[in-house]
Amino acid sequence: MAAETKAGHRFEAENLSRRITRLDERLHRLTMGWTEGTVPDAAYRTGRDEILAMRKTLEVELAGLETADAVVADAPAVPLEILEVWPAMSPADQRVILRPILAAVEVHRPADSLPGTRGRSRVWMEIVATWGERFVEDAPGRWTPTQVASPT
Repeated sequence: MAAETKAGHRFEAENLSRRITRLDERLHRLTMGWTEGTVPDAAYRTGRDEILAMRKTLEVELAGLETADAVVADAPAVPLEILEVWPAMSPADQRVILRPILAAVEVHRPADSLPGTRGRSRVWMEIVATWGERFVEDAPGRWTPTQVASPT
């Protein structure tokens, strides 16, 4: 592959990564508004679905670029002190570590929760691993498997 093509792919991959990061930020803001009760359930679901669809499209494009430039290499080593260095890592570096293992993070709120209801106890997160296992936080920092889901 010509150097110009690789450089073009690298530029496009960086652009796609930035766009994915911006979508993640938008989803975070939307979710915070929803959990605080300032965003109605219907608006949250619509906005979330639109953002996730755009994100999926960008991820497919990014994966296509990465596949085009792929070189067989060993998986990157994850440092043992990951919890200590994680806050200092860039979102792009964090994504490189999480992409092979994290399929989704789902935010749930009980259906009987009223708009405007505040409090962490009314909202919970579920992490879905790429192999289909789901995890919930049952104590601060302690994630427990709940069930095996069909891989996404």
